Amino acid sequence: MAKRIIEIFVPRGRADDIPELLYEQSLDGYWISDINDNQACIRILLASSEVEAVFDILDTYLEKLPDTSAILLQVEASIPRQKSGSNRRETEEQEKNNKKSGRISRQELYNDITANIEINGTYLAMIEFSVVVAAIGLIRNDMAITIGAMVIAPLLLPNVSMELVNTLGDKDLAIPWW
Repeated sequence: MAKRIIEIFVPRGRADDIPELLYEQSLDGYWISDINDNQACIRILLASSEVEAVFDILDTYLEKLPDTSAILLQVEASIPRQKSGSNRRETEEQEKNNKKSGRISRQELYNDITANIEINGTYLAMIEFSVVVAAIGLIRNDMAITIGAMVIAPLLLPNVSMELVNTLGDKDLAIPWW
């Protein structure tokens, strides 16, 4: 099962509030360490399927506090390894549960989209190149060339980001494409 670590930076006196907020969530591990006299770092180990629920709780709490942030990190490996089911039925149930929780969280999806959303020279060059190829296809009345222009055009990312805008209702994500 995929694991994530959430690192939360809060004022030192507020570090004890986080366990109370996340009391009902299933967490695999929880650590608090002092960074300096003013800040504390809280690390939470949890399953990737739990990230969205935890971030929703933390979002409402952290937006009210000054000098706070939360960072999501992917766990590549951990020791000891998780033990697999001893019989076939348990293994099949674990695989079914892993497929259900195999999706990434809303925050990870948002971060992936926003990282590549900027309009730069490469993006504009690909658009121009696809326009030239489409014009050649239209002039020669060749459907294969016109379809090739659609393949060249880098329009998948704007479509995915617009779908995320519609789903989340976040208009700021749509601004680079308008």
